[in-house]
Amino acid sequence: MRKTVLWGMLSAAICRSVAATNGEPAPYREPPLRELATVKTLSAADFGAVPNDGKNDCEAIQRALDELPKQTQPARLVVAPGRYLLDKPDIQPGESGYFLFLNQSTNAVVEFSGAELIAENPSRGFLRIENCENVIVQNATVDYDPVPHTEGIIRAIHPELDAIDLEIRDGFPAPDQDCFNRAPSRWGGQMDPKIPGRLKTGALNFHFYSTVEKLDNGLFRIGLKVSSGSTWDTLEVGDRFCVLARGSNSFFHARHSRQITALNLTSCNVPGGHYVSVMTEAFNIIGCKSPIKPGFWKGGNADAVHCQSNRIGPWVEDCFFEGISDDSLVIYARPFSVVEQLSPTRLQISRLSNQNKAMPLYEGELVAGDVLDFLNPESGVVLATARVTSYDKAARVIELDSPVAGLEPGIDKQKTQIWNRAMGNGFVMKNNVLKNSRRYGVYLKASNGLIEGNTFEGLSSCAITLHNEPRAPNGPFCHNVTIRSNTITECGFEDGFLKYDEIGALRVTARRYDYLDAETGTAHSNIRIENNRFSRLRRSPVFLSNVEAAVLSGNTLDGAPVDADNVIVKSCIGVEFE
Repeated sequence: MRKTVLWGMLSAAICRSVAATNGEPAPYREPPLRELATVKTLSAADFGAVPNDGKNDCEAIQRALDELPKQTQPARLVVAPGRYLLDKPDIQPGESGYFLFLNQSTNAVVEFSGAELIAENPSRGFLRIENCENVIVQNATVDYDPVPHTEGIIRAIHPELDAIDLEIRDGFPAPDQDCFNRAPSRWGGQMDPKIPGRLKTGALNFHFYSTVEKLDNGLFRIGLKVSSGSTWDTLEVGDRFCVLARGSNSFFHARHSRQITALNLTSCNVPGGHYVSVMTEAFNIIGCKSPIKPGFWKGGNADAVHCQSNRIGPWVEDCFFEGISDDSLVIYARPFSVVEQLSPTRLQISRLSNQNKAMPLYEGELVAGDVLDFLNPESGVVLATARVTSYDKAARVIELDSPVAGLEPGIDKQKTQIWNRAMGNGFVMKNNVLKNSRRYGVYLKASNGLIEGNTFEGLSSCAITLHNEPRAPNGPFCHNVTIRSNTITECGFEDGFLKYDEIGALRVTARRYDYLDAETGTAHSNIRIENNRFSRLRRSPVFLSNVEAAVLSGNTLDGAPVDADNVIVKSCIGVEFE
């Protein structure tokens, strides 16, 4: 019942927002939830959570969390300062893979009071929040012991065996332990010889592995799944190499919720993504940190912030993310497929999964007034754009305000993909530090947002990239995005970046199914790039392709102006330098 009420409130709010803006989302979203007045206080100690006693506190803290949904007035759960241990058995099929779970709670604060929590199972995530509204989780440090990755030195390379021999550092887990064997994603990478977190210059940004064998000499033979002919060109004896036990459970996961805030949390060595949201409106990550621990070569195993199919985009502010093993800040949605074209303006649709399966639509994922782009994934060209005038949820049928032609029905990523421009709208990313991490700093597929005042340093590929990914499938395209007053230093040095002459530390492009840029068409629009400072780059500061209406103003590269001479522009309309 509570879930139905919550989503009814959310749907009503969405409809009011669409009506108030005549179908177009507002430039930026509502402010994040930073504080919440409460009238009742619960103590985790009353449920058996005792700090510094060396006992497992997982069940006690969970019992305290279970009281929050029962409260009829805004409530605060206080966990006293100190050290707590979190442990649970290995994850069983069908079980939520988290230490803690909060469900169907409204108007609640979880106050950890600066407590340190030690996660003792490296396969589990810290906290999952589901079907909640107006919740703040704040002031905690969470560390994993044992850690869900290992670090070592390559002592031998065997191209004929597709393998490397690795000497594991003292104090790090052996890569044949259960958490590595059970990991749904098995890969690792070469690290910079001096700078923690940073990938080795010129190396591939990942190496998938399939087997691990302990040798008689104490080394571990890692069997690689060779995905590139340059694999053996970049690997060298003496390289630092990290192997991930990357899990599918994130540190902090919010799902089907609204106004959820992670405030002043510190996380180290997490198994999956750090902050993940799915169909969660107004997800806020403020003042959070994920540093590399002293003496370590890397931090967490996946994205720092990963937001899928959120109608109201995230607000990420004053955060510090270092040594991230995947893209740092990611916003995207999944597309719809055309099941049947009933008329030129009437379509039956389904949600398309990355396994080419038809999926039911989430509540609030599509409403009347949404603007849809119809993409040919093979060419990367938008065939048509139309507005939804009505949506029959039960029949999954939409009526459009204008006819669309040339569609290819089919539950297949290579058929017509339908992208909803309303997803991820109003995001704000400001005053964050993204440092010495793998691949992208910001990987954006959303509109009507702001990227401002951030520092990007030592990202192995683009500091900021705006592009779709039809094969994933991820999208949509980006419209009305302002990128200003950011500092971008020493980004773009991995093999997959350097092999292109036409690429930029800041990139906007439309992608085809084969990962190449679309040769024609303007899929993105109204991109403003102003007062950004670029330095020590190996390629162009800015690459623009498939954009209509872009303005560049006040940007500098090593102190000199960024202008038409050092910006790459392809297949664009209306690019201006002010």
